[in-house]
Amino acid sequence: MMINETKARSVFKKVQQVHQEYRAYVIGGVPVLLSVEDLYRVVSQMYGLTINKTQVIFDGEFVRGLVERYPERVEVRVRSSQAVVWKRFTAVKELCHVIIDEKEDWSTDGVETIRDLLVEYFMTDGEEAAKVSQSEMLAEIAAIELLYPFEYRDGDLKKLAAQHTTIAKIADQHGIPGVMVGRALEEHYHANVASMLWTELDEAA
Repeated sequence: MMINETKARSVFKKVQQVHQEYRAYVIGGVPVLLSVEDLYRVVSQMYGLTINKTQVIFDGEFVRGLVERYPERVEVRVRSSQAVVWKRFTAVKELCHVIIDEKEDWSTDGVETIRDLLVEYFMTDGEEAAKVSQSEMLAEIAAIELLYPFEYRDGDLKKLAAQHTTIAKIADQHGIPGVMVGRALEEHYHANVASMLWTELDEAA
């Protein structure tokens, strides 16, 4: 499965802009554990939107959250029956749709999106992902980049190799699920995607 390269570059650029605004907003330096509430305030100011986040009760094996769009506000719904780290990650991932999605990426059919994602995640033939699936995957990537910034990862990889830390400890430091730390540190993604795109952005600055 392939993610559109141009779209990925745009996503990383938007994440960089949010990083910069967040760092300017936070007084006293940026903590390792990102504040989801501060992030919501920053994005609300950047995009001129009222963004409301609520926990809701709903059943669903695959649905952790959703976003509802209105002309001047956004409603983010996070499933209440999940671990705190998943609530944090879900809240940021849904917020990332506000940051990265263009109108053609918006989906009004959640069931079809989920069915499509289940197929897309298991594709191995290199076909470019459908737009809605691509939007979901890019929102997940953007959430990882916001909650577990790239600047920490080389050091963490060295500590892991020396057995001075674990995935669980890293996940606890950043308040995210261990599986997302694993995805961020996966060799192909870290070396060939994140590293390449962050280097390009740094050189262009």
